[in-house]
Amino acid sequence: MSLQTKIHEFIFKPLSVDCLSIYLNNIFANNTHMDKDSVTRTIDTYDVIAKSYTRANASIKPYQEFLDLFLSHVGEPSLGQQKHILDSGCGPGLSLAYFCKKGYAAYGFDLSEGQLALARKNAPDAKLYKLDMRDFSKNVSFQFDGILSMASLLHIPKEQCPLVLSEFNKTLKDDGTLAIALRGGSGESYEEETYTHSGHARFFAYYTISELRELLNKQGFRVTYGTTIQEQRRNFLWINLLAKKGLEETLKDNAER
Repeated sequence: MSLQTKIHEFIFKPLSVDCLSIYLNNIFANNTHMDKDSVTRTIDTYDVIAKSYTRANASIKPYQEFLDLFLSHVGEPSLGQQKHILDSGCGPGLSLAYFCKKGYAAYGFDLSEGQLALARKNAPDAKLYKLDMRDFSKNVSFQFDGILSMASLLHIPKEQCPLVLSEFNKTLKDDGTLAIALRGGSGESYEEETYTHSGHARFFAYYTISELRELLNKQGFRVTYGTTIQEQRRNFLWINLLAKKGLEETLKDNAER
């Protein structure tokens, strides 16, 4: 493997943390001060629910239009000019499989061993790693044409969001495209998982478009597209954003800011 396409895997061993009871999760549901192990707890939950989660989200149809819009901004790969895409928090690898099918060089990482095991099956042509989105740039030896953060940044405490966006900036080419999809709203909370009813919980941070746009601007990104989508199945509000590294802002938005 050439230096340009080499990523050294970072070995991350999360501490063993017992999940709190449903009762305690409900008590802290709307507490904006989350404990330092919120990410570890969420990864532990994903390890438990990996298969059930994938079965419930087995199709990319709900967000394929957004993926296609992202790819149109990245540009099509061509002979002699490959396009490299990173999926940050890739989960079971469904988006990676789609990128590979379209001819892109796809890379993905996650902290959940359960999710990575499924990603290896679903996207065998993608290069997969166990990395933390808050500290992955030191393991990357080149820059990507596009970075996708699909329902993954929302599991990071808000106070650490600038750190993640900085990591994206470091590993994205100038004029590269960043795609982010996360839950709309305000504050932070734990939500009991509903895939296996195990009593485990996942941490969520909720944003508005204007809030996320301000964070992106401070880290050298300019939002070029923003919209909200109401998911009927679970009655969730989703925010989809595209941002360019180092461009003046030209927000194209059909949602409230």
